[in-house]
Amino acid sequence: METAGNFGVLKEEINDLREGFGELKIRADAAELRIAENEDCEISMTKILLHSLRMQKQLENKCEELEGRERRNNLRIYSVREKCEGNSMMDFVENLIREKLDVSGEIPIERAHRATGHLTGHSDRPRSIIVRFQNYNVRQRVLQAAWAKKDIRVKDCRIFFDEDFTTQVFKERAKYRQMRHRVYWSMVSTWRVQQENRTWSLLFRLQDGRHSRNRRTPGCELMSDVKTLIDSLDRHERAKE
Repeated sequence: METAGNFGVLKEEINDLREGFGELKIRADAAELRIAENEDCEISMTKILLHSLRMQKQLENKCEELEGRERRNNLRIYSVREKCEGNSMMDFVENLIREKLDVSGEIPIERAHRATGHLTGHSDRPRSIIVRFQNYNVRQRVLQAAWAKKDIRVKDCRIFFDEDFTTQVFKERAKYRQMRHRVYWSMVSTWRVQQENRTWSLLFRLQDGRHSRNRRTPGCELMSDVKTLIDSLDRHERAKE
């Protein structure tokens, strides 16, 4: 009788385990179904997100192009000291173009003003001047005249004319400018080392008496040429800064 009672208890426990496993199987099936639905939803959302990013990139490129076209009639003048324009920026720009660039004929300027921003100290660089012309051909004529003239000064300060680029183009040009600066000075440094090595080689030949007799450049003249070369390079570096 005791053994039969124990089997009855075991049977009940086994039935309870079966019911528990059955509930777990139902819950696992429901979880798998939800996971599958979430994965499908994630795939759909990923496709939508990728499509949205492509559309955003297309819209950004289109806005960049439209902004660039809007600035086609503009040019910028850099390094003009603050308050040089007096009370009328348009009169100042027109006189500057006629006197410094020798541009004749009608110069239809729509508007001219300083770039947005505020000065925070006397050492800050002056804000650029944005000039918008009514005609693209006039802007090109002024810009070509400025590029041909190169050295243009206002109150002993050299100024520069350039196109009115968008912000993105300015960033790309800044990257290119830094790389060009590094490459340029790397080439200059290499050239200077080569010239110095060549100069020292000639000096050693002069000291050892192995220099050709029919050579007309004495040692003192050679040193003078080296000093002149180094001075010209230093002046060029200061001008670039």
